[in-house]
Amino acid sequence: MLKLSLAGLAQMSGPPEPLNTGIAGGGTFTLGDMLAAGGPRSSLLTHAPAALHEFLARFFATTESERKILFDVKYPQAFAFGVNGDMDLPMPVPVVLQEFAKLGVPVIHLTRRDVVAQAMSLLVAERSGVYLTRTGEDPGDGYVPIRLSPKDVLTAARRFHHSRVHFETVLSTLGMRVLPLRYEDLSSETGIDVLRSALRFLGRYADVPAGFNVPTRRQSSEASVINADDVRAFVSARAPELQVP
Repeated sequence: MLKLSLAGLAQMSGPPEPLNTGIAGGGTFTLGDMLAAGGPRSSLLTHAPAALHEFLARFFATTESERKILFDVKYPQAFAFGVNGDMDLPMPVPVVLQEFAKLGVPVIHLTRRDVVAQAMSLLVAERSGVYLTRTGEDPGDGYVPIRLSPKDVLTAARRFHHSRVHFETVLSTLGMRVLPLRYEDLSSETGIDVLRSALRFLGRYADVPAGFNVPTRRQSSEASVINADDVRAFVSARAPELQVP
């Protein structure tokens, strides 16, 4: 939602998630395209920096060079090219982040305040197959009432929590220019402030009108979970540190 909003407001380019191996085509070069192409290329794991440079060269060849590009990278995708092979840092650091640090790429570390709600949204999306619904589209099965396993929600919430803590440490260790943004739903009134903060950080001027409509629907799927109260009680009893401060 943030990527699509910034692309529309500030005339930036927001291509599909480039490091998502499940995405191919769509008007830009993705890691899925690189893997499908075959032929001689550097190994993603044993020669990760060279493979990343080859990938970026192909990627930028398919973009509009005059536009600023927004890379939407999820935690698992950041490890697509492996980690620092020399282990000169005290933790596993994705090669992608190391190379972006060398290039001075600014990073917006976007996380949801409510990691339990995030876990529920993920499980609802996985169960329904609906991950993104644009404004004006039929949400389809994504809003059908659903019952979730409290244990599965706890497992997912813990995974999100540990991932964000690890990445905060990595970004700090690399000395990257980072804007940490915590939100609950970018379609809410406070979402406008999040967008303005991101634009200032990126050095892009754009007017965000008070009634700006984000290009996707609400991101929280908790209303679809019919046993949400029971799920929250289960998580709170076993992992109080995951509750919203």
